[in-house]
Amino acid sequence: MAERYPRTDKDFLIESIVGLKDVTDRHTLAGFADIPNEILYRRFFQLIDFLQKKQLTNVIKYNGLSDITINSELKNSDLNDAGFYFLQYALGKWESRFHKDQGDTKESEFIEKWYKVFVKNNPDLFFKFTFLNDLVYEKFKLHLVIVLRLNPPPRSLYSKSGK
Repeated sequence: MAERYPRTDKDFLIESIVGLKDVTDRHTLAGFADIPNEILYRRFFQLIDFLQKKQLTNVIKYNGLSDITINSELKNSDLNDAGFYFLQYALGKWESRFHKDQGDTKESEFIEKWYKVFVKNNPDLFFKFTFLNDLVYEKFKLHLVIVLRLNPPPRSLYSKSGK
């Protein structure tokens, strides 16, 4: 399992368009290539859409790229524990790719690759209900066997000829 820093109960800003714009503007002033707003907005939505589709959020904040505005943000309270720790692991990598952006499809491949590694290294965040699910399933199977023995189906279901 990867090292994780404890999660606070306090709400705080994790990512926002305003913050991304501020960082990229400072990089541009320092001589780096400008990153167009279209890329900032797409990448912001792409990250949140990924989190939402993987059920790493507590709420669906944005349904499409058209929902993203200069005021769009992602907060600690928007994420479940798995989402919080995934971003702790991957957000730096994601942000380091702003100047290397290769488009929606290629960037999705990167985040999906990081997610697979994260899930593999953090099974406790994703499979904590496995035992409970198995227990419920076994109880259901036992119940079904008891019901069928007490109330067997008609013999016509057992034979090929229906007799």
